[in-house]
Amino acid sequence: MSPPSRSLLILYATETGNAQDVADRIARQCRRIAFQCRVKSIDAFSAPALLSEPLIIFVISTTGSGTEPRAMSALWAQLLRADLPPDLFEDLAFAVFGLGDTAYDKFCWAAKKLARRLTGLGAHEICERGEGDEQHQLG
Repeated sequence: MSPPSRSLLILYATETGNAQDVADRIARQCRRIAFQCRVKSIDAFSAPALLSEPLIIFVISTTGSGTEPRAMSALWAQLLRADLPPDLFEDLAFAVFGLGDTAYDKFCWAAKKLARRLTGLGAHEICERGEGDEQHQLG
């Protein structure tokens, strides 16, 4: 029996670069525990491309009042298709870290929507969604 894969894809969606910075920081930490990490912008992937990934961490910024970053628009449109089977991502394990600002009503809304949709398509969330608040004293 072969050992479990230590391959990890980290996808980020950002407007200002904050999500990319966080994705790079997560990758550095994961490499320290022997994961082979790839960090990519979410606009480099389509829904079918996600099917071959066993583990993905999504780092998603929220812009304005709950809007996803432009880089996420194409993938989001694909994920919202009504004809997708409910078990499409049954082999996908994922985690989501959202970036936002609690001064807005829809804090980390894009990350919350993504996690809910992936779960609805059969993916397995491996840990509770993380949320970074721009208003927090640590930034």
